[in-house]
Amino acid sequence: MSAQQLSDLIRFARHNSPFYRDLYASLPSSVDRLTDLPVVDQKSFWAANTLHDSRVLTGPLSEATVYKTGGTTGSPKFSVYTRDEWRTFVTTFGQGLVDTGLRPGHRVADLFYAGELYASFLFVLDSLAHAPVDNVRLPIGGGAPLESTIPTLRDLAAQVLAGTPTTLCRLAEQVLASAVPLDSVELLLFGGEALFDDQRRLLATASWASWV
Repeated sequence: MSAQQLSDLIRFARHNSPFYRDLYASLPSSVDRLTDLPVVDQKSFWAANTLHDSRVLTGPLSEATVYKTGGTTGSPKFSVYTRDEWRTFVTTFGQGLVDTGLRPGHRVADLFYAGELYASFLFVLDSLAHAPVDNVRLPIGGGAPLESTIPTLRDLAAQVLAGTPTTLCRLAEQVLASAVPLDSVELLLFGGEALFDDQRRLLATASWASWV
């Protein structure tokens, strides 16, 4: 993002979002550096970003996709993306997938979760579709039973598995228990949760070559 683009973004937020208008009230009219911006207080942000009458949004909720977190704290958080914002998001992340090891022609199994307003499954699938290299997308999902997931991965020679550490570890345990390797798998991509040392060891012992 160039300085001019950042300046435009700040100007737009100040003009259209009551939350950012208040937050940036003491700033000069023109700001083009992130270091000039005050740190956003998370508690205040989420208190203002309510489902109804949000003070954070920059416009009415009339064209958007709404996602939420899993709500493990008992208070799920909601995020809203217009189609242009989402396209920019997945295109940028798609480039990042190449930086982490995605190669032309890779067959990628999307093992994240869909439905219930979760973003991860659609986000990964769209990011792969917008990545700057050709790839084969396998939208299996994290909710599919391992009894069908593993044969699908084997039949379609999946080379990349993308999912939460919990999902990937359940899969690794099943692969180890069956003693039938997934020989084509060469890269694991994880997100949504922390990856702990014991999980790293489990994934390293399963029958695939390497992981990220």
